[in-house]
Amino acid sequence: MNYFVSLIGKPKVGKTCLFKILTNKDINLGDKSTDLNYCEFIENNKIILIDTGGISFNKNNEIDKLILNKTIFSIKNSNLILFVLDYKTGFLKDDSKILSLIKKNNNNIICIVNKFDNLNYQMYCDKDFYLLKNKYNIIFISSINKIGINFLLKILINYFNENKKIINNDLYNFFINKEKVYNKLINISILGRSNSGKSTLSNSILKNDILITSKIPNTTTNNTELYSKLYNIKITDTIGIDIKKDKNLFFKKIKKVILKSNIILLLFDINSEISNKDINLINSLVKFNIPIIIGINKFDLVKKYEKKNTKKYLLNKFNNIKNYIYIVFISSLYKENISNLIKLSKKTFNIYNTEYKTKYINKLIKSIIEHYKINNSYILKIKYANIIKYKPLTIIIYSKNAKSIKNNDKKFIFNFFMKSLNIKGFFIKLIFKEY
Repeated sequence: MNYFVSLIGKPKVGKTCLFKILTNKDINLGDKSTDLNYCEFIENNKIILIDTGGISFNKNNEIDKLILNKTIFSIKNSNLILFVLDYKTGFLKDDSKILSLIKKNNNNIICIVNKFDNLNYQMYCDKDFYLLKNKYNIIFISSINKIGINFLLKILINYFNENKKIINNDLYNFFINKEKVYNKLINISILGRSNSGKSTLSNSILKNDILITSKIPNTTTNNTELYSKLYNIKITDTIGIDIKKDKNLFFKKIKKVILKSNIILLLFDINSEISNKDINLINSLVKFNIPIIIGINKFDLVKKYEKKNTKKYLLNKFNNIKNYIYIVFISSLYKENISNLIKLSKKTFNIYNTEYKTKYINKLIKSIIEHYKINNSYILKIKYANIIKYKPLTIIIYSKNAKSIKNNDKKFIFNFFMKSLNIKGFFIKLIFKEY
């Protein structure tokens, strides 16, 4: 049985810091939380903690309204609410409004007073906190100094041992995170510029509106892992790329996510011009030796009679790589061509993980030699080939004239292997060596 616990509170009360400490999850604490982050943090009791965005009652702010809707969803579907307060500011008007909101949707509440950095418990009798103590369980902690954390964990375990509650199926479908199953899934990381539709695509794959989406740039502030029951894959929605800034800074933030990925899905907005910086970004991603698929999003915005020419124009922009990487035109909003995108991702993953027999590789070498006998004036003096590595496939080709093989011939051999092995999305490595 899984139990869901949501951290609820206004901005800057320390929810994300507490989430990070309880789950040991790597989160950038300098950013504002917007989406629902989740992690199974007490394995034996199967308690899943959900970090929500800070609630603000600003009706004129689109992001705040979206956060509020997501947070209400989390409150309704959780088994327990940890209502996080700031000891230093006291119990304010917004805290009172948030508590009323929680009570409307869920009566299972424990109040967590954070930033309690002084162990003198006589100081905690703020009048409003004292009134809360009469109605709710209240725990004083300091996330930064890790005061009261072990006590909080014991309270949670005891709470669910005493209250055998049935889990909510809706939330279970969103936040299932069992490591034994999870680690076997294909992990697709969605990268792209801000507002390219990464979170909308994630929602489309999930078939649920769980991630916050907006026209406002940089809505996604943390990398968020999610599980798609429909496609049986793990997806990671990532922070937006700002190509105007130093790409090295972006890779520093995203490197861990990339290295954990099985597939990188690089998303482009059809309305944004493909620049040299975008091509350089692709070249930088290729160096990670992880399969890449390019998605051109918002294809629904192109008029029907313009679609053919638009495709041709964009494929020309990717002229140097279009034969080596799948380029898929999609609409995240209307879920067009999403299943094909996932199908190609799985196909690429399976080919990437194929362990070819050396015998088969040498059979292809014979075909290459035969081609040169028929079509060229000289013979490639290749003796045999040997596989030295997989992921990516790396082949040593032993030849009598390895040093004198022309670049055009090397390119031909490379393309022959790529086509014969049906490889797209990643590049094999060929090493020519004298024997």
